[in-house]
Amino acid sequence: DIEKATNGHDADVGPGPELEVGSAVTWTYVVTNTGQVGLVDVQVIDDREGVISCPRSSLAVGESMTCTAHGLAVQGQYQNLATVTGRTSDDRGVEDRDPSRYFGVEQASLQGCTPGYWKNHPDSWAAAGFATGQSVESVFPAAGSYPGLGSASLIQALDFNGGSGVEGAARNLLRAAVAGLLDASHPGVDYPRTPGQIVSDVNAALASGDHDTMLAVAADIDQDNNLGCPLS
Repeated sequence: DIEKATNGHDADVGPGPELEVGSAVTWTYVVTNTGQVGLVDVQVIDDREGVISCPRSSLAVGESMTCTAHGLAVQGQYQNLATVTGRTSDDRGVEDRDPSRYFGVEQASLQGCTPGYWKNHPDSWAAAGFATGQSVESVFPAAGSYPGLGSASLIQALDFNGGSGVEGAARNLLRAAVAGLLDASHPGVDYPRTPGQIVSDVNAALASGDHDTMLAVAADIDQDNNLGCPLS
C-alpha cells in the first residue's frame, strides 16, 4: 500500500491545497507491506518527479517506511501519481498507486500606505475602524509609559519626529505603528500583517524600553507601509 500526501494533505481529489507559486512543496510517500510475506526491490516512482528516494528497498510483513521528495509549486492545477512496486520471495510482482494534487496560485501584490497618506486622508480612517482623535494608548496601551506619547491622538502620532534616546525611538515606532495599524485594518489594503500582529509587536517593543528593539520594529513596519498604496 502507498499513501501519498502533498504538504501533509492526502489530496486524492482535486484541487487539493492552494499553494503560492514558487513556494516549497514536500511530497511524502508512506509505503506499507500489507501482505503475508516479506518484500524486496521496493521502489517508488512518481510520474512527475521520477524515482523517489526511500530509506530502504525491503519491507517485512506489516513494516512501513516514508519516502520524501521536494519541489517548488507551479501555477495552476498540479497532479502527480505515485506507484510503488516490489517482489515477493517467490518472485511475484506487487504494486499500488496513489495520486496527489495541489493548485498553484500567484502571490498577491502586497500593499501598504505611508504615515503621510493617512495624515492627509482622514476620510479613509472610518473604513479602517479608527477615528483620528483616538488616543495612542487606546490602541497601544504600552505607550502610556511614555509621557506625552500615549495621550496624543492617533493623527498627531503621524507627525511624531524621532530624536535621540529611548523616547525618540518610541516616537519613530508609534509613527510607523499607527500607519501600519490603519493599513492592516483597512479592507482595501492587502497588508502583510494583521492588526493583532501590529498591536502585539509594538506593545512588546514599547514595553521593552530598549532603543534598538523599538527602532528595529519601526523599520520593519515602515518597510511594509511603503509597499504601495492602493487608496486614493
